[in-house]
Amino acid sequence: MKKKTFNPADVTNRVMPLKPLQDQISKFKFVHRIGYDTDLDIIQVLNKLRTDPESFISILQDMIGKFDHSSNSKMYQAKEKTYVQTREGASGVRDAIKFLRSCTPCGPLARCPMLSLAACGHSVDLGSTDTIGHVSSDGSSLY
Repeated sequence: MKKKTFNPADVTNRVMPLKPLQDQISKFKFVHRIGYDTDLDIIQVLNKLRTDPESFISILQDMIGKFDHSSNSKMYQAKEKTYVQTREGASGVRDAIKFLRSCTPCGPLARCPMLSLAACGHSVDLGSTDTIGHVSSDGSSLY
């Protein structure tokens, strides 16, 4: 059986036809702006991580110092009065540092505007129904 070539337009049209999707997103300009900016920010960070994994080590080393080290706590101080309970604690951050040191750099990712539009539309759809997941409110899925 021949493997089908990925076509982002297929994904977008399966989630929701393109024109209604664009109309729906335009009603929620803040979502479109946030989705677009976030999409670009995430790709930039992922590309930095992919092309220069060791550049993140100093960030993670700074994080280790922000854990409450009394009684092996897993509480991380994100801001002055903001704490986050983590699952692994500082040991998970040390594992991430070890992993990054072992990584071989690889090529950057490219942004796919159609896939980004589909993801943003899916987010708007789920937000309007106050749900989360991979299946749209009409029951359609990317699978």
